[in-house]
Amino acid sequence: MNTPPKANTLKVILAATDFSAAAERALERAVQLVKAHNARLDLVHTFDAAPVMPAWGDPGGGAWIGEKMFMDGVRDQLERVRASLAGDHGIEINANLEVGPAHRQIARHAAASNADLVVIGASGSSGLVQRLLGSTAQNVVRSSHVPVLVVRLPGNNAYTNTVAATDFSDDALAAAQMALQLAPASNLHVLHAFESIFDNDLARVAMQHDELERMQIRDRDHAVEQLDDMRRILREANAQAKLHTILRDGNPDQQIDAFVGEVNGELLALGAHGKTRWEAGLLGSTTQHAVSHAPCDVLVWRRPAAD
Repeated sequence: MNTPPKANTLKVILAATDFSAAAERALERAVQLVKAHNARLDLVHTFDAAPVMPAWGDPGGGAWIGEKMFMDGVRDQLERVRASLAGDHGIEINANLEVGPAHRQIARHAAASNADLVVIGASGSSGLVQRLLGSTAQNVVRSSHVPVLVVRLPGNNAYTNTVAATDFSDDALAAAQMALQLAPASNLHVLHAFESIFDNDLARVAMQHDELERMQIRDRDHAVEQLDDMRRILREANAQAKLHTILRDGNPDQQIDAFVGEVNGELLALGAHGKTRWEAGLLGSTTQHAVSHAPCDVLVWRRPAAD
């Protein structure tokens, strides 16, 4: 396991909003993090295309609401949100209106603003995130070379219980480091779901029982060593961190779901990429599952574009 560079202090947080209740929760969390890190908040609202519709519901009336009128109305709504948050919390906020596919515009704006984190709601009522439990959230994570925080829970208070799921990849370590950065005072549970490569029908047929058992024990001992290494690296990043390492046997999706429930986890951190070469260019299946199904907020660490 290589040691990724330690995360810098958050300077710019980008929060996407579609003015829904879910987006409000995401803005709550973004504001909490902005205040904790003395960062700047960028708001972005995006839609695929401005509708052109008859005014007052009268197709024959001759009065039509065009793109400019629609965008002016949305821009005013976005400005009201910006002004309200800035006034209530005394923080610096920029607001931006973008036209185009949500995941592309969010990724583009995150790169242009040098954002350190993208914050987005887990569901919504408009084009921005209405399918977030399906393809949109995964597209945002795939497209953004900035870590993405998918918010499900109210965000007024700092996280107190976080879970970092690890497959011992560099991405998983970076995700745990960022979770520690976002919630330095929380309990951080570093979880590895252990599945030996020798625990399968082919190995059971090809190997003697004693040899098979020996190899499975070797795999498990190696996993324990890697957990210890990860704990050491995280301790170096924050000597006061409240760290816990956990090894569970079984399917990662099932074990992560169960453990988050057991500890009332509020934040689950994962890497976007798996450990293997095949998974390196993909959004890992466990991460896809977490984005779609986790009952808590999900932080997905995505390696920078230069990598």
